[in-house]
Amino acid sequence: MPHTIGYVTGTTSDPAHYKFLDVVRNFAVANGWEQLMYDGTSDNRYVFLRGPGLTGNDPVWVGLDTYQSVSSGYYNVAVGVATGYLSSQTYYNQPQMKRIGTPLFYDRIDYWISLNAQRIVFVCKVGQSYYEHGYMGKFIPYCSPLQYPYPVFVG
Repeated sequence: MPHTIGYVTGTTSDPAHYKFLDVVRNFAVANGWEQLMYDGTSDNRYVFLRGPGLTGNDPVWVGLDTYQSVSSGYYNVAVGVATGYLSSQTYYNQPQMKRIGTPLFYDRIDYWISLNAQRIVFVCKVGQSYYEHGYMGKFIPYCSPLQYPYPVFVG
């Protein structure tokens, strides 16, 4: 299972959480994920990816986007999953998109990222001793495919 470890640094005018989004995007694409949407220039940046799934025939759609408030002092990413991809829709309007925020920072983010064909997982160290995590993708459910036909989790 591919993994990477490193850190990104930033300033309030070029925050580290933007750079972290690019690290995840580049790492996923380099390991078999397909980039479907990407905005690396606006204030709220995003990437939407398609993983092939473990068999190659069971895709998973995940997203990562940034949101921040300089005046309030937060610089976060939201991890998300969707049930498909529609090129006619915006990032936030993908089919049944579910997102959850992960607090990061503008200054320095140490990261540990691991992925396979159906999920992306990361842990980030923010500040001196705060660790945040994110999970987006499929999981192995304890139920039948009829009970849970598209077993995805975002957290």
